[in-house]
Amino acid sequence: MVDPEEFAQLSLAFVDEIQRRYEAIRPLVLLKNTSASQRSEQTGIAGRTLQRYVCQFDDGGMLGLVDQRTGRKGHFQIPPEVRAHVLILKDLYPPLSYRELSRIVQHTLGYPLDHKGVQRILEGQALPPAYPRPEHLAYHDYEDPYQARLEVVRLSQQGWTQDSIAGFMRVSDRTIRRILQRFQQWDFAGLVDDSKAPDYPSKKLTLPIMVRLLEIQRHHPELGAFRIAGLLAREGIYLSDPTVRTAMALHRKAYHLPPTVRRRPSAMSAD
Repeated sequence: MVDPEEFAQLSLAFVDEIQRRYEAIRPLVLLKNTSASQRSEQTGIAGRTLQRYVCQFDDGGMLGLVDQRTGRKGHFQIPPEVRAHVLILKDLYPPLSYRELSRIVQHTLGYPLDHKGVQRILEGQALPPAYPRPEHLAYHDYEDPYQARLEVVRLSQQGWTQDSIAGFMRVSDRTIRRILQRFQQWDFAGLVDDSKAPDYPSKKLTLPIMVRLLEIQRHHPELGAFRIAGLLAREGIYLSDPTVRTAMALHRKAYHLPPTVRRRPSAMSAD
């Protein structure tokens, strides 16, 4: 049985509160060789508190052990990369609200930060020198309109509101609304100029599938739509040849990929 003084000595080596909480419940969630009451005697932490830690760990892993209280102590439990991300976003576009910043962090980093946590980060904090401010382009500064529209979609999927996207990219709300409506109706084909009636099932070409198809298209420029559709089918992605052909055409236009070079079979010699 672990001596309470032994756990107290071990606590001196912990780097943060998350490590202390995990070490307290480790025998309960990993070894499963003791009860909450026994572990309470070993650590000096109340049994109900240990049970709460176990539930939080089961729900969210190590992130579930992050202190989300509004007190000052909870502020220092927020990872530095999360704090820097919030500060960078606020520096890039100051009108972003606490709740919107919270939503963006949850979408981009998967970190459960609420609006009160955002407020604590922004109070008296400055952007560390190790995190340079990234450059960004206004909507009309993009040389390729497709890339500008793609950036609008990316920001929307990260949790930005239409008003914030319009202000951030310095373009009208109407333009942002039209781009997102076209994307919702036609997916990536709606981002291409003069694409009023794309001829493929829009719901099939999701972003992960488009990324995977682009990888294959780049690594195997000699493959046509039929063979790429076959490779995707082996991975459990079932698309028709016309759908793949349409997506390949979009990639060639957006990323300036070379056209498919089909190898002609050599002529058979006549006997």
